[in-house]
Amino acid sequence: MAKPVDIKLFIGGNEGEEILQNSNFSIKLEQKIAAHHKLTIECPMEALEDTSGQFAEKAQGYIGQTLSLSINTDELVFNGIVMNVKINKEDGGNGSMEITAYSPTKLMDNGKDSQSYEQKTLKEIIDAAVKGHQYEFNVESKPRYQNKIPYTVQYKESDFDFIRRLAVRYGEWLYYDGQSLQFGNSGLKVTPLRFGESLESFNVSMITKPQRHTYLAYDFHQAGTHKAEMKGPEKQEGNSSLNMKVAYASKNLYAKVPTAIYNNSLMENGPSELSNVSELKSKHALNTVEIDGESDEVQIALGNIVDITGKNMAVVGKTDPYGKYIITRVTHVVKNSREYSNKFEGVPHTIEVPNYFDENAVPSCEEQYAIVVDNHDPKGMSRIRVRFPWQIDGQLSPWLRVATPYAGKGKGFHVLPEINEEVLVGFENGNAEKPFVIGAMFHGQGKSGFGGKGNHKKGFVTASGNRLEIDDEWGSVTLADSARSRLILDGSNNAAIQSEDLIALVLETENSTWTSAATKLLMKGTGEVLLEGEKVLTLQVGESSIVLQKDGTIILSGNDIIINSNKTINTSSSEETNINGKAVNIN
Repeated sequence: MAKPVDIKLFIGGNEGEEILQNSNFSIKLEQKIAAHHKLTIECPMEALEDTSGQFAEKAQGYIGQTLSLSINTDELVFNGIVMNVKINKEDGGNGSMEITAYSPTKLMDNGKDSQSYEQKTLKEIIDAAVKGHQYEFNVESKPRYQNKIPYTVQYKESDFDFIRRLAVRYGEWLYYDGQSLQFGNSGLKVTPLRFGESLESFNVSMITKPQRHTYLAYDFHQAGTHKAEMKGPEKQEGNSSLNMKVAYASKNLYAKVPTAIYNNSLMENGPSELSNVSELKSKHALNTVEIDGESDEVQIALGNIVDITGKNMAVVGKTDPYGKYIITRVTHVVKNSREYSNKFEGVPHTIEVPNYFDENAVPSCEEQYAIVVDNHDPKGMSRIRVRFPWQIDGQLSPWLRVATPYAGKGKGFHVLPEINEEVLVGFENGNAEKPFVIGAMFHGQGKSGFGGKGNHKKGFVTASGNRLEIDDEWGSVTLADSARSRLILDGSNNAAIQSEDLIALVLETENSTWTSAATKLLMKGTGEVLLEGEKVLTLQVGESSIVLQKDGTIILSGNDIIINSNKTINTSSSEETNINGKAVNIN
């Protein structure tokens, strides 16, 4: 089945050179959602080349040019870029030429790129991703998901692969309509198709799919697990759409409800994020009907709707509706320069989430190093922010949790890497959007100063110079502050406290303080100061001493012993009192 059409082809855009006006040629235009489109033109060599001129003179000039196709005055329009020209020569003849043009989206497959976006909407991300290419993309971006996304990563992906993955992950429509890149739009135009007339044949496939699901997601912000349930459609009555009836039948068929862990996000939006994923999964499960057909209707276009009708099998003259369908794939074919036909595929027009939806479409990433840029976590969860080598123009990671040997409320091992230091970053489940810090790394410009032969020296040193040193060779432990005050356990049953200024021990339970310095010894207690020895307690300064013995004897020795009192001095003894001296003066 084919019908005659009027075709115009231009090299260099609509204002460029029209080609193949009076020549025989064939055309094949392959279009599919979330994919590049391919236009192939085959014609005799002499239709484009001057056979008396230089070999492939014009063909080489076509490479990189815009190629525009118009059928029946813009009923079908396609603008592409010529990326391949093939010349076929055989049997001594002039041969033929095959020109292949792709949708401009092909230019976004320019190599693997990496970057990140923070607190951006899907529209903002898409608009940024298409910039910087030679072709000026016309993007019509109207995604269903409008919320800002906390952290989005493009990692080792071409721009097109990145955009396509976003469409897959968020269940958005993505396709090139021949002139513009559509993101989030579908069903922009309705084209009627009547079976037996413009529609030669079509097939309807009804497919069962599980309709119920339970999702669980751990949220470290709240230290809890969220739950979302996909319950499936209710019983369908009357004129309900075919896919809904199949979905309900599927719900009863798949009785056991599976439970899955959703761990593809930092869950900064909490339970609402999990609910959105569950809703997308529910809508995706309604893809239970697919159609394919053949027609000669030129206006069948990707992303648009066809309204199919046909004869009633019982009543003559009555027309039955066969349903409305969104076109997801179409191949246009032109033979003998004007004989047009197509083959197409589609899904019910009520489908909101394309069949390619996959909530697990996340960027894959390997462990890598990064530089710390901030360690003052505003939420007090001991997190840090880093910059990966591929992050430029102010791009940063989100706040990352740091793996530590001990953590908990009001306790834990709180030691964070310093700003500008290097850390090793891992990714939960290999997901580039879920980084965490494995640990800090020494490097050529940042050495520890420990180690050495035998690996005897271990230690912990802070940025200000506070340090704990352990020497396994001598069995010693040294604790020192940045001012060089030290506590030394030398490994030989000796301990020392050293300071260039003041040493103080505070015994709060006894309400007592002991303080020692180079020129001063102070003992002070608000209630009681007690010095106790089992045999002898001696206080000595130079030639002066006080000795307290176990038997109760107290000996005061010195060159001069002076006892002064502002009031009364009482001296008494239960036995005798002896006062001896070369001279005894009593005044």
